[in-house]
Amino acid sequence: MRSEFLIVAMIQAMAMISPGPDLTIVLNNSLSKGLKAGVLTGLGVSLGASIHMFYTAWGLGNILKQSPLLFEIIKYSGTIFLLYLGSKLFLSTSTGAKENLTKRENKMPFITGLLTNLLNPKAILFTISFFSNAISPNTSINTKYYYCLQIGLIGFFWFFIVSKLFSIKKIQNLYQKFHSIFNKCFGLILFSIAIKIILEEV
Repeated sequence: MRSEFLIVAMIQAMAMISPGPDLTIVLNNSLSKGLKAGVLTGLGVSLGASIHMFYTAWGLGNILKQSPLLFEIIKYSGTIFLLYLGSKLFLSTSTGAKENLTKRENKMPFITGLLTNLLNPKAILFTISFFSNAISPNTSINTKYYYCLQIGLIGFFWFFIVSKLFSIKKIQNLYQKFHSIFNKCFGLILFSIAIKIILEEV
C-alpha cells in the first residue's frame, strides 16, 4: 500500500507540473490579471484534475475510453475551447493586472481553469491510462477519496507558486511593457496545442 501511495503521488505531481494548456492559462491570468486571478485559475485546473481522478478511481474511466463517440465530443469541444481562448489572447489589449476584480471577473478565471482541464483529452487519457493501473482493485474507498484530494492539493500548491512568481512587480512591469507580445505568444501556444490535438490520434 505504501508503494502505491508513492507511485500515485509521483504520477500526480508529474501530471500537474507538465507544460500544457493548464500552465499556459495560469501563467497568462497571473500576468494579465494578477495573483488572485492566477490562483483562481489554478484552483479550477486542480478541481478538474480531481474530477478526472474521481471517475478513474471508481473505474468509470474505462467507459469513457471505450466510447469513441463520447471521447470525440470531448476532444473537439476541448479543441474549440482552446481555439477560443487562443483567439481572445491573440487579440487581447490587456495591459496589466487588476488589483480588484468584480464578481464576474472572479468567476471567469476559475471557470476557465476548470474547463481547460476537463476538456483536455490528453489529461483524460493520461489519468485513465496511468491511474487505472496504479490503483489496486483492493484500494479502500477512503484511499480513493484521498487520491482525489491529493491531486487537487498538489495542483493547487504548484499553481499557487507559479501565480505568485509571475505576479511579482518586476515581472508585472515587464508584462505591461510588452503585453501585446506576451498575449500573442500565449495565444499562439494555445492555437498550436489545439491543432496538435486535432492532428494527433490521442
